[in-house]
Amino acid sequence: MRYRLRRLAHRPPSSTSSSPTPLLSRTETGEGRRSFPSDGLPPQNSASTRRSPSPSRKEAATARNAHLNCPLSSGGRGSGPSRSYLTCEVIAGVAKVHPTVRVLNRGPGPPPGIALIKLIQGEWRGAGVSRVPKLVTVRLRPSGGIKTWLRGRKLADSLAASWLLGYLVYRVYERLCRRLDVERVLRPVLPGNHPFEKKPDNLEPWETRGCVMPDAVELVVDGDVSAEEVARIARETVEDVLEDVLKRGRETPWRCHNVSLYEPLEDWWERTSGRSAARVELPPGLIQVSAAVVDLEEPDDEEAYREAVRRVASLVGTRAEVMDARGSGGQPCSVCGTYPTVGDREFWEELSERLPPQLLKRWEGGFERLCAACLLKRYFGTHVIRSWYLEKISWIPSTAEVAITPVKVGILNRWEELKDDGGFREAALGFLREVLPEQLRQIAHYLRCVKEVDRAGELEEAAKDLKRDRLEPEGLPEDVRKELHRLTPKAPRLDEELGDVEDSLIEVLLCVEGRFWYDPEAPGGLRELLEAGDLENLYTPYYALLKLDGDRMGELFSRDPETTRGASRATIEFGLKAMRIVHGHYGVLLYCGGDDVFAALPLHTALDCAFELEETFRESLKKWKGTCSAGLAVVHHLHPLRDAIDLAYRLEKRAKEAGRNRLAVGLYRRNAPERVAVLKWEADGKRPWGLLFELADLVSRRAAYHLPRDWWEGWWEELDEPKNLLRSLLGYVALRHRGEGADEGEIVGLVERIAEVVGKAGPEDGDPGAEVGRALEIALELRSECPAGGNGG
Repeated sequence: MRYRLRRLAHRPPSSTSSSPTPLLSRTETGEGRRSFPSDGLPPQNSASTRRSPSPSRKEAATARNAHLNCPLSSGGRGSGPSRSYLTCEVIAGVAKVHPTVRVLNRGPGPPPGIALIKLIQGEWRGAGVSRVPKLVTVRLRPSGGIKTWLRGRKLADSLAASWLLGYLVYRVYERLCRRLDVERVLRPVLPGNHPFEKKPDNLEPWETRGCVMPDAVELVVDGDVSAEEVARIARETVEDVLEDVLKRGRETPWRCHNVSLYEPLEDWWERTSGRSAARVELPPGLIQVSAAVVDLEEPDDEEAYREAVRRVASLVGTRAEVMDARGSGGQPCSVCGTYPTVGDREFWEELSERLPPQLLKRWEGGFERLCAACLLKRYFGTHVIRSWYLEKISWIPSTAEVAITPVKVGILNRWEELKDDGGFREAALGFLREVLPEQLRQIAHYLRCVKEVDRAGELEEAAKDLKRDRLEPEGLPEDVRKELHRLTPKAPRLDEELGDVEDSLIEVLLCVEGRFWYDPEAPGGLRELLEAGDLENLYTPYYALLKLDGDRMGELFSRDPETTRGASRATIEFGLKAMRIVHGHYGVLLYCGGDDVFAALPLHTALDCAFELEETFRESLKKWKGTCSAGLAVVHHLHPLRDAIDLAYRLEKRAKEAGRNRLAVGLYRRNAPERVAVLKWEADGKRPWGLLFELADLVSRRAAYHLPRDWWEGWWEELDEPKNLLRSLLGYVALRHRGEGADEGEIVGLVERIAEVVGKAGPEDGDPGAEVGRALEIALELRSECPAGGNGG
């Protein structure tokens, strides 16, 4: 009987060092790439070891007398430092397994450790392992779904939520690959350039500003495994990660007066779980772990695989349940409004007085009171992400900062001509004298809270000198300018471009926080600055939230295993490209699960970014003719973020309901009715949204108020040639309200192209005439807000 012996390295005892080890190294194994921890433990049963040639006679003779000691498990919970071993002996090609040390807390089924000996022919004896492959699926879903999980008061909360969920899925994925006898990884198939597969020193700054990871792990396992065992591994992994997050809280310097964000989390988990915080339990229902294991006798058979996927879907479901907060007696969270707060009012009042506003906001007559979910997101983003990437990740910009980015980018791009303009320099210095002292005082308060007293004193002195006109803004000491640059949240790409600027005036000017550019109590310094720099066309209080999602991805991932593997790799690679694209448009990538993207973007690049993402998605999945739908919500920077997130998700859903492969744009002005329109991404090689924005550039801004809505609705299906009426209506509006200097022939040609593109709409497109009318209204209003924005064409 042919047989072979496989010796697997065992994992060394865990180090007592507190340094984080979240990033894993890579190896190439057979069918695809498999990841494993940098301590040398390879994945189970890789394809290269299973398909290696049979051993020689000499090797066989050596193997017959081999006695191997290899760890079975780390002892399970509560077992302490003891370890369990199996002594394995090969006799005449039959594996006999004899336990020599009692296995602690071992559940039913095969050992949770790794396989020691695999026969090419024959069966396991003594371990009771079945050779029928299993389809193992694990999903990690926050209570209430991704949309609820992303809700927060500021963009940093949403980004931290995305990071935490993605990191949890990744750690579950790598532990399952180590614990189970994995034959094939179906999802996620991570390329070698994935940030989690690199060391922090090898990452580009833009790679630290997002997390690309789906919420599901799908594996083909060769051997007997139960859903209970898979769920236990996943749950223990989640608990270990969260415990490690809290452990870092004891060592972090981000504490103030012996009070940190660690303490309310530790206290709440101890009360709700009934266990000591030394072993923290997962908050009930906060992160829901679903696992399913079904037989997959023919892994390469398409019909068998589709049936297995349908069975998995019926077991794990498609939606996350909402955590039951009834009976808690707590006040609703001031950030998400979904879950009850932790701690009492006195605790939060004391904490808000001691923590800097970057960590806990306080306002006149009130202060933030967070639930366990929002507190965990705030804590994770503040402590853990920064401890991994140190100086590579700066403060996440606020919504006001994203909105003011067009002005800052305009100043930076035109600095060569503006720096010699005496009027602009004088206006800039006047604006800085108004706002800079207050910003320096707030940064000094933060530095004092984190026990950096010396640097705080230097900033306070600079603020006083500016207030008394003893110091010019461009003459700030170098150390003060460095602190201003380091602790001011800016758009990611702008933050990097600003690092190459040598002129101290523009460096200080672009470090003014976004909220100071919208202060209604500020004197006329800002107005003079915008006029002197000819920047009025870039100044807007609005920004955009983009939600993009692939169409019919569930069907694609249930065709056959090879399609699932290929599509998984393609969507992960698209997500990595999306990180770079959003970064290149001065945006913040808040979430990316592979085929779905959620980002905050400045108004002047939002449409261009949406079209580049759609084109990249289509190119990445062209093998399967993949398409996507998206919603683009334009909101005021003071609009509550949790409500703005709901609007973006609602628009994306509306684009799918309209027939998929579409972009829905919604304009939500303050104290004004909403404007929503849905059009195809592309028709006949042209982009309808891009053409309408080009037309809006040639039309007076007043045209937005002279578009009777009843002109556009109800007649499309009643006419044989509706595009002729559409051409007449567009031509009448555009020529009557022609902008100054606009060419009549150019307008007529543009109207003709729009009528031709939209005129090819089919019955499934609803009422294209009404959509075009609403879309033109949105384009005109957005042009009035940000005339220098892109056309997306």
